[in-house]
Amino acid sequence: MNSTKTQAQKQAFGLSYSEIEALSHQAELLRAQAIAEGFSAFAGAIKKGLVLFNDWVVEPCSKALKKSNLYRELSNLDDRTLAGLGISRSEIPYVVMNAFEGNTTEANETASVSGFQALTAVPIKTSSNDGDQSIAA
Repeated sequence: MNSTKTQAQKQAFGLSYSEIEALSHQAELLRAQAIAEGFSAFAGAIKKGLVLFNDWVVEPCSKALKKSNLYRELSNLDDRTLAGLGISRSEIPYVVMNAFEGNTTEANETASVSGFQALTAVPIKTSSNDGDQSIAA
């Protein structure tokens, strides 16, 4: 009975069995291609979302944590050590505010070192020097 139905379908479309098989195979390939394109678009959207999350959440939080650590470390230094670095105690907020601005490569390179070590590696601008200087430790 099933073969009779298949024969009737073949006759209804006026196609041979090999033509029906070829169309069926082509339909499967098109379906697979559409699914792959859908997954690719989904993966692209996920990637874009992760980049935005990194830019809007992770990086600002990381920068705030670095600044907080640097402020704490500089505040714990005595006035003589601060003067040796070329900054006064009243300039600590200004130095911290500008310490990680500018070249992101330099900030990323200093991410693994302490805030004090980062201060010695990153050019900073103080109100007294009004220029970018690397402070040597």
